[in-house]
Order: sequence, then structure tokens, then C-alpha cells
Amino acid sequence: MNDSLQTVTKEFLTYGFESSLPELGLLAQRLGIALLIGLLIGMEREFSRGKDQNSFAGARTFPIIALFGYVAAMLSSIISLWMYPVFFFTFIMIVSISYFVTAREGQLGITTELAAILVFILSGMIFWNIILLSAIIAIIVAALLSLKTQVHTFVEKINEEDIFAFLKLSLVTIIILPLLPDKTFGPHNILNPRIIWYMVIFIAGISFLGYLLTKFIGYQKGIKYTGIFGGFVSSTALTFAYSKKSNANVGVVKNYAAGIILACTIVYPKVFLEIYVVNASLAMTMLIPLVILTAVGVLHSVILWRQTKTAALNGETVVKNPFELKSALFFGLIFGAILFVSKLSQIYFGEKGVLLVSFISGLPNIDAIVLSVSQLAGKSFNEITAAKGILLALLANSLLKFALSAITGHRELRRNVTLGFTSFIVVNLLLILYFYIIG
Repeated sequence: MNDSLQTVTKEFLTYGFESSLPELGLLAQRLGIALLIGLLIGMEREFSRGKDQNSFAGARTFPIIALFGYVAAMLSSIISLWMYPVFFFTFIMIVSISYFVTAREGQLGITTELAAILVFILSGMIFWNIILLSAIIAIIVAALLSLKTQVHTFVEKINEEDIFAFLKLSLVTIIILPLLPDKTFGPHNILNPRIIWYMVIFIAGISFLGYLLTKFIGYQKGIKYTGIFGGFVSSTALTFAYSKKSNANVGVVKNYAAGIILACTIVYPKVFLEIYVVNASLAMTMLIPLVILTAVGVLHSVILWRQTKTAALNGETVVKNPFELKSALFFGLIFGAILFVSKLSQIYFGEKGVLLVSFISGLPNIDAIVLSVSQLAGKSFNEITAAKGILLALLANSLLKFALSAITGHRELRRNVTLGFTSFIVVNLLLILYFYIIG
């Protein structure tokens, strides 16, 4: 709190309204924000408890707690900062007594009590002008409180292997990342260990979000929604899984076809995000081509979607947890290798070498080559060459997925996805031709 506001506050408490009105307005504004936070969380608690009137606090009590926390911070700033711990521990005692009383009646949950303590702390933070962070925390708390059922449902869908995979990769990252040198080495100084590991975490993070959404929403909503979120994890793996499943579930072949095309469509906005994070200038060059490819996918997805019926996936696994340590390390090796080969190909074979590596690398997985080319664009070769390389990688990936669905899927699936994949391939070729013309 600045000196002038502290002085005005002290004068206001001592003499009344003789203080500066603008400074008083600032005090009132911060108090209003604190009360709104208390009201937000209080209303959520009031709604959640329903007819249970024995709950610790609700829509009236939480704003009072916010007021208490705000006044405690204000008085502590004027008199002595040592007063704030006294106010805080006094409040903790009140909350503790309330908890023990309700616990004796069989109500063992401590969620509301913890929320009350947070409101007290956040109100003090607002007085000390830590407003944005306080608001963000308040919104997160309110969201977690209101999503009780959804959170419990989500946890039920996560298994022990998922938790251990997340913990292992997180632990390895915390330990390994600070030890990795942030400098290039090797022939032509191509490889940077820290950059490589950053890319591993970036891709794993995007894929893990898609994996969680797949488990939380996809299986619940059906095959098509699983295709949407599964596309963030691995459209190739999902295409292969859906193609095999179509043979045993002929009645919902159109659902599997829609899921495959949706997963392949999601690849394009995902690729744009990957490019943008690494090379914003190249991302702008690729924006229109990727929007066109996305539009083509959306059009065919809508056509197929309208012909489908609701069909659940029954929780069957179609994509693996991308936070598995082996998968992450393997991606790091692949990314480093592709980055190295792409650079050498450019040095010894020029643009043709880069394009050949892009096409071959894009067959099984698009992420590693997209990140590699994006990193080298503007340094080792120009953005037009990079755009050609990315489009060739996307073309190769579409060809592989088309072949997978045609070879391993039911003939009806092949018939339904042919138009979508053909459109992807033709548009991709036209875009490559365009870049050849302007390049």
C-alpha cells in the first residue's frame, strides 16, 4: 500500500470525510471487489448446500468474511503489520470451532471452511493492491467448487497408470531441465538439449490435454467426440484404432468415419499452434493454407456427422497417455534426429533435401517435423521452403491415414472416408503448387 493511501486511510478513520475523495474512492473500489469475491463464492456455497442450513457459511456469511479480511489488512497497515497474524489466527480459530461442531454431527467435509479462509486472505491481498491475482484465484476456487460432480467423474476416469505417467514425466522434467545446457553442440551446432526438452513438454502438454478431454468428454459423448479430442493426441493412432473397430461394429461405421475425419481436421489448428509457438512469422505464412485445410475437414465432418447416430465408445482405449516417460523420451529422440537430418539435408542437398526429409518424417507423425522445420525457418532456409516442407509432411500423413483406413477398415468405412481424404490430398497438392509458384 502506498504512503498517500495509507495516510488518507488513517485520516479517514480519525477525522471522517476530510480526507482526499479520490483516495477514498480507491479504498471503496477495492472493498467492492473483495465483497464481490465473497459474494461469488458465498452464492456458490449457498447453491451447493441446497436445503442443508447447517452448513458453515453461505451467501451472507462469505461477504462478511471478505469484509473482515479487508478490514484486518487495512488496520494492520495503519497500526502494525503484526496485527494481521492476530486477526488471521483468530479467524482460523472461529473456522476450526465451526468445523468441529459440524463434524460431530457427521459433516466431515472441509471444503467450505478452506474456501472461507481463502476469501479472508484474498480480501487482504486486494487491499494491498494484488487485485488481478486475487481475482484469478477466486474464479478458480469458484469453478472447482461448482464443478464438484464433474471433477469426481473425471477422477473416476483417470487410472493409476495415468497418474504415475504424469508424475514420472513431471519429476524428470523438474530434475533434468535445469541440468540441460542451453547451448547448441554437435556438427554445425544444430542440437540444443534444453530446446529439445522444451518441445517434448510442449507436445506432451497439448496431447495430454486432448487425452484428458477424450477420457472425460469423448467416451461419454460418443465416437465422434472422441475423434475430436483424440486428434490432439494422435490422429494416426486414432485412425488405426477406429479402422480396426469398424470391422466389428458395422452398424456405426459412419460414426467411425466421422471420428476419423474429425481427428484429421483437428491436426491443422494443432499444427498452427505448434508453428506459432516456435516461429510466429512462419505461422502467419501458414495461416491461410491451414485455415483452408481446416475448412475442408469441417465441411466433410459435418456431412458425415449429420448421417450418424449416437454411439458410445464404452470407455475403450483408442489413444495412449502421451505423458508416458518412454513416449516422451522417444519423441525427444525423434525430434532431435529430424532436426539434425533436416539441417544436414539443407546443407548438402538444399531445398530438395529438406522437402524429402519432411515428406518421409511426416508419414508416421507430424509434430516432430513441424517443430523442426519451424525452428530452422528463417535461419537455415526461407519461410517458403518451410511452408512447402510442412505441407508435404501433412500430405504424407494424410496418405498414410488414408491407407490405414482403407487396408484395416471395413469396406463401408473406406467408402465414407475416401471423399474426405481425397479432398485433403488434392487441396494439399494445390497449396504446395501455390508455394512453388510464388517461391
